[in-house]
Amino acid sequence: QSLAAVQVLYSDRVLVLETARKAARDSAAFKYTPQAKDLIHKLVTSYWQMLQDGRGDAKAREIFGNAYAARESEGVENNSAAKRLRTFSYQGKPVTMFKHLKIGVKDSVAETMRLHFEWDSARQLIVIGYCGAHLDHN
Repeated sequence: QSLAAVQVLYSDRVLVLETARKAARDSAAFKYTPQAKDLIHKLVTSYWQMLQDGRGDAKAREIFGNAYAARESEGVENNSAAKRLRTFSYQGKPVTMFKHLKIGVKDSVAETMRLHFEWDSARQLIVIGYCGAHLDHN
């Protein structure tokens, strides 16, 4: 529901891909919804504005704290299967989305969430490719 709401309220700032909507539906058991809503709101407001102002990604920690990762581990980025899971179709092209927001670390749909996204500077949009359980990293 949070993804649908931000897509409507901030349609000029965010595009939620069907892959993200499906993953979110599959994660209906997630129990930290208020924290996820807060992160998503910061993503489409404070973070979006930071990028609009031309400030680099390094400032993202000020907005999200440890809930933000600008990239994946080297092991994930160099693993073709893990990389494929983080690659989504956007405007007919594959886009790998290593940037992500995170809640939890357990291997549990109820306690862990990852939201993978990318910034489309040409369209000034945050593109959300995935929002659900932790993706496999092996």
